[in-house]
Amino acid sequence: MKLRLAYPQKLVEVDNKRVYVFRSKLFSAPLEEVVNYYLGRDALLPAEIKAVAHDIIRAILSTGEEFVQFFPMEMGRKASA
Repeated sequence: MKLRLAYPQKLVEVDNKRVYVFRSKLFSAPLEEVVNYYLGRDALLPAEIKAVAHDIIRAILSTGEEFVQFFPMEMGRKASA
């Protein structure tokens, strides 16, 4: 899976199971940590990735593709709540 999001001051890319944010520096984190943060769990993420975590998850879910391998089962419950 490859996904790109563009912002005025940064570029976000999801490549397989890794998230990259380019904003004068490169920040990266595992997609699993971004999902944990979205679900309200503890996650070790740079602030730059936390700032776009909800947009990343929304974009992935809006594709309509099946990403069960990336998301735990309770993610579907949060998204529909």
